[in-house]
Amino acid sequence: MEDQVLSFDGIGFDSGSEHVSSIFDASFCLAPGDVLLVRLASDRDLPPVVDMALGLLEPSCGTVRFMGRKWSEMDAFEAAARRG
Repeated sequence: MEDQVLSFDGIGFDSGSEHVSSIFDASFCLAPGDVLLVRLASDRDLPPVVDMALGLLEPSCGTVRFMGRKWSEMDAFEAAARRG
């Protein structure tokens, strides 16, 4: 949707590491003014979630969209401009 700022649609992340947890089937949508509280099992889970939200890490499955566009469809310049 156009009014969504950030959405995770069935994303998964398999770190393949014992130091970073895996994430499976996470979904949410944020519209302007929305606030989301994410409760994670461990602090080590935070970097992949933040990196996927910023388009710095590609999920193993699912889609992350920012302002209606998939991060994976943006070139480096557009992604950087959208991050500010």
